[in-house]
Amino acid sequence: MIVPELPNSDFPKVSEWLTAFQLVVQKYGEGVIVGHSLGGVLAAHYLLSGGNALKVISVAAPFNKLRLIPAIDEFMIDFSPLQEIIETKLKTTKFVVFQSNDDPYVPESHGKSWAKLLDAEYRLLPYRGHFNEVDLPEILEYF
Repeated sequence: MIVPELPNSDFPKVSEWLTAFQLVVQKYGEGVIVGHSLGGVLAAHYLLSGGNALKVISVAAPFNKLRLIPAIDEFMIDFSPLQEIIETKLKTTKFVVFQSNDDPYVPESHGKSWAKLLDAEYRLLPYRGHFNEVDLPEILEYF
């Protein structure tokens, strides 16, 4: 498993993160992407920019803008003009969405929106917050 070092994590920029992620993929290859929080949104940006993945596991990824965290607004994707791309490109990748019912940052509805858009398997894990713990053994069955 490779955990990329993404720059400027306090003030993330899509272009910087996407470039850093693409460099990691060039070095190690494409496979299963696990994206936590903004990393889940980054995975969608990666696929829409021409990347490929066998599977994307999204954990507590925001779907729309969050008023509590305005710095991440540039990561949010306006899906309406991209519907055709989504139906062809994103649907060729298998998606699994993990969400908690008590996430203080990303409401449960965001996980459901990702799952509906991507026809993904949806896994609700109660009382796990924003999944900041190190261990998430439920993911292992998807590798």
